[in-house]
Amino acid sequence: MGNISSKRSKKSRSIPEDRPAEKPAPPLTSTIVAVSLTPGVDTTPIPLSRDGSLSSQLVDTWETSVALNTKLTLARSVFPQNDIHKTLQSRKARTANVATFNHVLKHNSYLSFWDKLNKANYFLELSIQLADVPLEDRLVSLLHYYPTQDGGVWDMAINLFEKYGVVPQQVFPESHHSSDSGVIHDLLNTKLREHALILRSLAASLRKPSSGEPTTEEIILDALRVKKESLMKEVYTILTTVFGAVPSPDEKFIWEATCSCCSPKENWEGTPKEFYEQVVLAGRYNPSESLTIGNDPRNEYNKIYTIDKLGNIWGGRPVRWLNLEIEKLKEAVVAMIKNDYPVFFSCDIEKFTDKKTGIMDTTLFEYESAFEITLGLSKADRLRFRDSTMTHAMAITGVHLQSGKPVRYKVENSWGSGHGQDGFFVMSDKWFEEYVYQVVVHKPYAPSEFIEMWQNAESIVLPPWDTLGHLARI
Repeated sequence: MGNISSKRSKKSRSIPEDRPAEKPAPPLTSTIVAVSLTPGVDTTPIPLSRDGSLSSQLVDTWETSVALNTKLTLARSVFPQNDIHKTLQSRKARTANVATFNHVLKHNSYLSFWDKLNKANYFLELSIQLADVPLEDRLVSLLHYYPTQDGGVWDMAINLFEKYGVVPQQVFPESHHSSDSGVIHDLLNTKLREHALILRSLAASLRKPSSGEPTTEEIILDALRVKKESLMKEVYTILTTVFGAVPSPDEKFIWEATCSCCSPKENWEGTPKEFYEQVVLAGRYNPSESLTIGNDPRNEYNKIYTIDKLGNIWGGRPVRWLNLEIEKLKEAVVAMIKNDYPVFFSCDIEKFTDKKTGIMDTTLFEYESAFEITLGLSKADRLRFRDSTMTHAMAITGVHLQSGKPVRYKVENSWGSGHGQDGFFVMSDKWFEEYVYQVVVHKPYAPSEFIEMWQNAESIVLPPWDTLGHLARI
């Protein structure tokens, strides 16, 4: 498809040019505001979202407030295409070590925005749940280490597709900080840790014995979520300032497209959700009709597993996978490739990989010969001792077979043409066995005997710090 342009429809949000100047909102601080929580009193705070999820009404409320702030409106016009450090620092204070990129994969900023916003909400909901747990607790420490990052797994992507839809990149263009997100993540993580502390302090205050009537947990939860929603407005403000004002999933846009098969121009009008349903799902592959199958020799095969407190959308689809022998994964991959489907997979890219030439082979580096040692850890041992875990996701786009068995695989990476052969890597079958942990397959190509199990069986819950949760937390 060529020459694509876009514009928002007339139903897009707008700000009246003749609006009166608004007084700046008071800064949000960590001061706990005293609120009447006596049962039966009308002043009891009620959150806009009683279940803790991010509702459209809540986001629209934030957007209305932010859009009326002239300083933030100006910032939105500057930051999406500029490095926030370069823009905010004085010339004298700027350093020479500014990251540059020769090859940048254009991400979908629309989904990246909603992913970051929802991960922040997910973290704060967990902070409410764990408000009484000591900070030194293993789970609390884990969550505070990286409150939000870019990492994720397949089920998280499905959550975003189904709740927010998708848009052509021209509708919500790439921004500087969606490609180079490190600075914003540092800022967000600092603020989210502060937000967690505020919620913990408020929870402790609300649970203190009082001379009045007992306060119920439901009232306390409502009060904490009211506070969380005000804190989340800060997160929303930061993200929309550096990404730009994001389209609502129910906001109409017009997509103007021309291609070799369409003349003259054809316009498509609809919402991001409708675009996903009418354009994306009109193809031959429905992402929701897929499942993740994995190979984790630590745990029993032919069982479904999940990881506690791991996700991006509160109340969304859980992260799950079916644990199978490695040969089952290979068979599914070969079946998908033979039917012209690429295969999304997760692996440990740091092991026996030459990132320049794009070779992934367990015999690539002769450590044992050079140092007269033996590397004796099994795949299960490497997971148990955290010597290996999922560190990267790519796509298998081809396979070479001998006597019907895979010998090597063609892999499309996301690091640009400067790595491998024009961005493509070659993975040996032995490397697949040792360092591939999960693949995503369309249900018709998954082992048929496990489809009913996938739909009906209970998942075995692994602890939040399990090694296989690493990719979704970095």
